[in-house]
Amino acid sequence: MNSRKGPNRKLPGMRTLIHLLSIIGMMSLNVSTTIAQEAPNIVWVSFNDKQEDLPADDAAALGFEMASDHVYTQLLRTAGANITRHLSADGDIDTGVLNAADLVIISRSVVSGQYDDEASAWNTTVTAPVMMMTAYILRDNRKGFTTGNTIVDTVDLIRLKAEDPSHPIFEGVELDAENVMINDYANIVTFNGIVQRGLSVNNNPIIDDGKLLATVGTESDPTFGGMIIGEWQAGITLEHDGGSEVDTLAGHRLAFLSGSREINAPVSTAGIFDLESDGEQLFFNAVNYMAGSNLIPPPRITSVSPRNNTTFADAANGFSFKAVSAVEIPVDGINVKVNGKDVTGSLQIGGVPLAREVSYSGIQSNRAYNIEITISNPTGTRTVNLGFDTINPDDLIFIEAENFNFDGGKFFTDLVLCNDFGGTVNGCYFDRVSKSGIDALDVNGVSDDRDFDFDAVPPEVFRLSATGAKEEQTDTFISSDVARDLYTDAPDGANGAIQDYDIELIAPGDWWNYTRVIDKGSYSAILRVSSPSDAEFELGIVSGSAAQENQNVETIGTFSISGRAGYQSVTLTDSNGELIPFDLNGEQTLRLTATSGSEAAINYFQLTPFSEDEEPATPGVFQGITSNVDGSITINWTGGSGLERTTSLSSPSWQSVPGASSPYTVANPADAAFFRIAP
Repeated sequence: MNSRKGPNRKLPGMRTLIHLLSIIGMMSLNVSTTIAQEAPNIVWVSFNDKQEDLPADDAAALGFEMASDHVYTQLLRTAGANITRHLSADGDIDTGVLNAADLVIISRSVVSGQYDDEASAWNTTVTAPVMMMTAYILRDNRKGFTTGNTIVDTVDLIRLKAEDPSHPIFEGVELDAENVMINDYANIVTFNGIVQRGLSVNNNPIIDDGKLLATVGTESDPTFGGMIIGEWQAGITLEHDGGSEVDTLAGHRLAFLSGSREINAPVSTAGIFDLESDGEQLFFNAVNYMAGSNLIPPPRITSVSPRNNTTFADAANGFSFKAVSAVEIPVDGINVKVNGKDVTGSLQIGGVPLAREVSYSGIQSNRAYNIEITISNPTGTRTVNLGFDTINPDDLIFIEAENFNFDGGKFFTDLVLCNDFGGTVNGCYFDRVSKSGIDALDVNGVSDDRDFDFDAVPPEVFRLSATGAKEEQTDTFISSDVARDLYTDAPDGANGAIQDYDIELIAPGDWWNYTRVIDKGSYSAILRVSSPSDAEFELGIVSGSAAQENQNVETIGTFSISGRAGYQSVTLTDSNGELIPFDLNGEQTLRLTATSGSEAAINYFQLTPFSEDEEPATPGVFQGITSNVDGSITINWTGGSGLERTTSLSSPSWQSVPGASSPYTVANPADAAFFRIAP
């Protein structure tokens, strides 16, 4: 039996639109659709010098199955570039390989100390253009592109401010009146359930002969104003501490910062892809600018609303996104699945072929949504998975995963947040121990537990025991989910800040009982979970006493999780994928059971009052448009409750078309605009 000692464990988001193009015409974007005739030769310098699917040895030991920076080179290779991965190592640099390239890119996944004594060689003997993705090698004590050595990490989504918006790097990227990106640049990434550190930024000014192109434009971030993109031309002088040298720059250089920072792990785990859609566009623009190429990435999905991992979204706003490409996107190249169901026929699709504006209005209140978007055109196919929920927080009943029953069927009605060791605070589940087979079941017991610091402040584990030993078999560790106000607003406890916790190290067959007193009514349920692979959990109601073994459980439904990075909210459904309402009244014991999957981490599940009028109406499905000989146009559809029209997509004001039913004829072309099927 373990005791509280020794630091170990690492700490770880419709209606169909018919655009009558023949009547109102189309806009066009000033983007070339010419495919590059000759692929650029790019040398990718990285700690991960093998192919994308072979991580460095020390990264593989931590669960990496691919090179940490593999997404960047895969994207470039898919777009047509010839990629050579090259080892970043101490000692002489291979100028023969580097100078033969159209572009050299130094990945975020490098050891900055290797650019100390070798700084002058990189500066004075590499004549090929070089794009640098890590702030650490730019510092005064390395290669000398900035005037200081301060490094600060981003803490959340960031947007960039274009200091020179006319520069070709910003082509195709939307900016506001202050030249700040409309959409996000980069995010904080998670790997194997562990939140990585953000993008590392050198906040010191660049040298006088450099050109500042983009800075962090998110005022709330500690890196605000720091350089993300900067440029230096051949022939300028660099002074640096790396060997106390004064160098004349041999070639064109660009700083383009991207890639996560490692957390309590080898640097070979740094450099995980962190760019959002418009950030990826900037990346390709930068590569093309430096290499003189015209690589065209597959279609991008941007301006997503609600954003991925949004909670409490307003269902009335529906769901929307843009699909953008340098090559036309056909309407039939857009596919959307909502909670596993294909809703492509109910999409509203507007915009222009190079920038499709897509929306879906079949979003209902008090639901969890997992969306799969697939966009295809001649440049390739892009699939994005994301999720959000439309829960009304005023109606919501949270049941924290770690707050399962203890001591043989005991539970609390009035909950208290605490972190006092020993389970001494009434109303608080911290350090309470369950009885195996009565309150919970961990099929592996303590045999699969990982190391952690028993005396850490704040505590790394939620439930141990009154003795300070690891007696609780269920594994409850600090959550890496988005922090909720419940915890961020809570005053510190006896052992530091109050933390949110997950159930982790889950195996099929594990289960947990939650006894609560709940107002009489009908409810639906949503599970908040992280799982990189597919998994399933069942929710049931315990009949009879929750203080005895061999309890009878009536299964209500299943949480079916499609594996993807990050946390997602999953609705309880039946075997057909339909939402399940269920009745509760007074004291009830709910049981959550793991039926498949072994990589999940559960944060909480939530109950929401359910009423029949929340059920979605039969979605409208567009059947086609007919052009008639007299110049009129006939619209055909099924489902929905009627037809709506607007004359503008930029600021739509949808109005019902009185008496409209399918088929509906637009007799006068002057009356044609945008139409959609009302829900």
